[in-house]
Amino acid sequence: MGGLDLIAFIVRRNAEGDYERFLRDRGIHTLVSFPCTGTASQSVLNRLGLENADKTLLLTFIDRSRGKALLRESIRSMGLEVAGNGIGFLLPLESIGGKRAMNELLEGLDVNMNEVKKMDQTSYPYSMLVAITEGGSTDVVMDAAREAGARGGTVVHAKGTIGSMVRQFLGVSIAEEKEMVLILTSQKERPRLMEAIMEKAGLSSSAHTVLFSLPVDSVAGLRSIQTEEDAKAST
Repeated sequence: MGGLDLIAFIVRRNAEGDYERFLRDRGIHTLVSFPCTGTASQSVLNRLGLENADKTLLLTFIDRSRGKALLRESIRSMGLEVAGNGIGFLLPLESIGGKRAMNELLEGLDVNMNEVKKMDQTSYPYSMLVAITEGGSTDVVMDAAREAGARGGTVVHAKGTIGSMVRQFLGVSIAEEKEMVLILTSQKERPRLMEAIMEKAGLSSSAHTVLFSLPVDSVAGLRSIQTEEDAKAST
């Protein structure tokens, strides 16, 4: 099956550098990380021999044919099977906003571009747009999205990628902070929103935004983006 997957690891904060090296050694050079906190109680932490629940969410991209093999390798090499060490998972990638962004995201990966361009061919009713942008640029992204019909979005703050802050990320110097904007939309509206964001906040703008979408099967609590049939079924 062709296409790309988004691969995610949620790991102990002090293991972030180890995972960066693990991925870099396997040809993965585009990586974004988000500090987060686990929900384990202190008693659970004590049983696992952990001092705190500080975690890091690492996101990157991989050819679908390699994703499951990389997860298996992370179990062997990084000890993910050990309780408290973290988890890894794959999500199908639906689309990427523009050829330049695709080239940057796939830098260093040995992939079949004809297969990658197929992305996920399954039909889903909704999409989650994910815009990774320079810190302080979320208003630019959201203004473009709202003008194209978006109802709103959620901002997630991020820090650093691939260790050193002097490395290059998507063709621009890595800033101390990046931000991720999540926008849930209908499949019908997705192309229009992506085009608007790429035009006003894309890689050629000061926001340096890379944009991609993930398929969503169903939603709840967002009647404004539901189809009429969904809305009737939920009443």
